[in-house]
Amino acid sequence: MFKNVDFIIGLHGAGFANMVFSKPGTKLIEIASKISGNIFSGLAKNCKLNYKRIIEKNTLNSLKHQNSHVEVDINKLKRLVLSFK
Repeated sequence: MFKNVDFIIGLHGAGFANMVFSKPGTKLIEIASKISGNIFSGLAKNCKLNYKRIIEKNTLNSLKHQNSHVEVDINKLKRLVLSFK
């Protein structure tokens, strides 16, 4: 699926590593929380992907790491999508 699309928006996590199957130049937005690592930026660069990241806050502070929910500001996401050339 990743090799057949021109634009990907996804939540930070192991499944996002499938970006390696994308065509060079594919537009990619990673939705991450403040506690997410920054592993995918280097991977995207090596795969020659057009990568951007949006960092949002966790909505449930009692949960750790990826077990928490992330609330995305839709207007912020829209602006990021429109910022791709």
